[in-house]
Amino acid sequence: MQINSLRSLILFYSLFSSLLCFGSEKLFHSLESLHSLESLSETSSCKDNVPRELQNYVTAKEWSEILSSSIPFPFTSQIPRDKQFPAYEGMLLVIANPREAYIIDKQIGSGGYKKVSRVVYDIFNPNSRIGAIAEIDLFPPRKPPVSLQSVEEEFSYQRKQGKAYSLFFGENSKGTKDYAYITMPLYELGALDQNLDLPPHEKKFVTEYLLQWNEILHRQGYTYNDYKLSNILLHRDKDDVLSVHLNDFGFMKDQQANQRTTGGTLFYQSPAKRMAVFHRDREAFDPIKDDNYSLALALWEFNFRHLPPWFIPFPSKKDQTAISMAECYSLYKVDWWDLRVKTNKKDKDNPLKLKLWKMMEP
Repeated sequence: MQINSLRSLILFYSLFSSLLCFGSEKLFHSLESLHSLESLSETSSCKDNVPRELQNYVTAKEWSEILSSSIPFPFTSQIPRDKQFPAYEGMLLVIANPREAYIIDKQIGSGGYKKVSRVVYDIFNPNSRIGAIAEIDLFPPRKPPVSLQSVEEEFSYQRKQGKAYSLFFGENSKGTKDYAYITMPLYELGALDQNLDLPPHEKKFVTEYLLQWNEILHRQGYTYNDYKLSNILLHRDKDDVLSVHLNDFGFMKDQQANQRTTGGTLFYQSPAKRMAVFHRDREAFDPIKDDNYSLALALWEFNFRHLPPWFIPFPSKKDQTAISMAECYSLYKVDWWDLRVKTNKKDKDNPLKLKLWKMMEP
């Protein structure tokens, strides 16, 4: 009986061992298959992780590096020939964040620390109204740094006016924000200095719009501080309706908060402000009067294609001295007062000249 039991035990052990070995081998193959499946899944998901709209522009590896911040936003690259849209070859791809990407064509304007380029294609939203992107250098060469707060304030005001859509920042290898980007509409006609040949009735419309806008802005307690031809943009829609749009609110200030700036474009600044800039005295001029002067000068150029007869060019910064600045300021005031009578007689039938002339009063 014991011998039979022992034989049965040996037989059971042999059978169990065979099954165990077979099972282990089967289990090993199953695990190996599962591992292969997981690898395949990882490869597949890695590709699928790249948004469908971007799969023609970035590799899975680039997208992974973008998401892990190995490549800082905005990610930029030139579009090669073999991508989905051959017409975009050589243009710039800009990925602002995982849900915002643009194809940029060419620079259409620049001034100071800002460059504006045309957006050809908003990848995630091709039917959007975005048409341009402004690149702001936060650390412009030979100029003071641009504060993040001023950029955010400018964007906030532009967005309220419907003239900006999104704001994002670019970082350098040290993680410091060094560029800001504002997306905005594209105004196809360009700036006023590109539209000096508009018919008289349209010039009148543009002029009256800007004069009213300036009054409303001042009533709301703000000053613009950078009126010039290149900051005033025009657009004509599909129904041939002309519209006027101001650009670049970087120097705009809240007068109720007693904010002042000596910034702006030197050529269009009032003589009083130029003196304040020279003496580094922000309190030495009236911001509203300076706004009126700058706008009147720009509109005079736009309507009459020349500068007012009393316009006095001040010395360039390198030639400025206390004496030269004082002489120019005195000369401006004297010429302005001397021309008052002549202007009234000569242009008594031109109410626009009289209005602009009055806006430029010292």
